[in-house]
Amino acid sequence: MVTMFDEPVERSCSHGLRPEVLSAQAERLRLRQVIGRRTWPTYDIAFAAALRALKDDDVTHVIFGDILFEEQPPLG
Repeated sequence: MVTMFDEPVERSCSHGLRPEVLSAQAERLRLRQVIGRRTWPTYDIAFAAALRALKDDDVTHVIFGDILFEEQPPLG
């Protein structure tokens, strides 16, 4: 579970969630949590670094999406 946070790691970038909420989600889903810290100008660099960390651990597939909102319809 890759989550990008602001620099002080107080809120997630996309939904403004606190780290404790996302840690609980990762634990409940039994997912490894990878946290990136970024500013908006460094978002791409920080996200790429998080993906490289997964690749270094032999992770070959990643699924992207929100697990929080029921109102978001599935793609397709």
